[in-house]
Amino acid sequence: MPKLWKKTGDAQGNAQLQEINLSTLAIAEPTVIFISGHVTMDNNPVMIARGLDFMEGIFQGQPEFPDLPQIYSWSHGSTQKTVFNVAAYDFRPKHAYSSSAKKLALGAIMPLVSANNQPLPYAEAQKNLRNLTFLGYSAGNVVAQEVFNASLKMMKEIGYKPEEARTLLHEVVLINIGAVSRPSKEQDRFTTLCLANSDDRFVRIKNVLMHPLRSVFSKATRPLTIEALSDTSLMVSAAASRKRRDRREVSKETVIEGVELPRWNFSVSNHGVYSYINNDDKRSQMSRIASHALINALGRKTTLTPLQLLEPPAAMEAEEKCAYLNKIAKAQGLKK
Repeated sequence: MPKLWKKTGDAQGNAQLQEINLSTLAIAEPTVIFISGHVTMDNNPVMIARGLDFMEGIFQGQPEFPDLPQIYSWSHGSTQKTVFNVAAYDFRPKHAYSSSAKKLALGAIMPLVSANNQPLPYAEAQKNLRNLTFLGYSAGNVVAQEVFNASLKMMKEIGYKPEEARTLLHEVVLINIGAVSRPSKEQDRFTTLCLANSDDRFVRIKNVLMHPLRSVFSKATRPLTIEALSDTSLMVSAAASRKRRDRREVSKETVIEGVELPRWNFSVSNHGVYSYINNDDKRSQMSRIASHALINALGRKTTLTPLQLLEPPAAMEAEEKCAYLNKIAKAQGLKK
């Protein structure tokens, strides 16, 4: 059974994993839930801990966060169930959700919009939902989409009007990386930033097997491209690296300061989380985009557009900020 996890410290200051009872989860401050890929299983505490360490590394040292935000990780029950859920969702993206996604929606979203099985006042629910951000990776972004479907249905069941419920759910930010869901079918949901490497082999194989005529990418285009799918959804795509590289080339550099990472081999699949979330401007076209989006999402006090998620932090050095903004403008076709 999928579970929610958090890192806590013992009396000696050592970090430990703690399973969180969803019925007691109380989101009252900026919170991110990392929904990882299928390798993050309930029986694999090492992978769960690594995911939490990686998330902490994104926020450590950021002036906007003198203290870390609330960070959780969602695990999967089994590979077989994960594959089945991905396939089931792929054929019914507007309605399908698994029992585990409903469980997460019940614990993370419904307490923010309801009390005693009744809708909260709109402004209160709106403010509450701004505390919640999802980071979905690989199969995890299917779970995030299922959470939307389950939440929308349950909100309507307790008395929300359909459009009111949908508009409220725009307040939740979802950052999808290595998307194996259906971005073209997910245009009016959470406020969504979707990052997909055009040469991500896992995503391309999935597209060919499940919907070859509606693949996200008709060819492996290389330049960074930013395209609005809707008012609440933005697609960021690019080849994993700036240039084609020797298959034997491996990066051993730390791409987020303070976090030990495995070797980063661009030739393997281009699906690794480090291909999407890193600060390596020399090698990755996706550099800084997801980390800036997470920082902006966790610091939001108002409704953000997907483009606002891409803004650089105020404390960024002027030269780096200029280079980053030029990259974003060029990717939108605003600058040659």
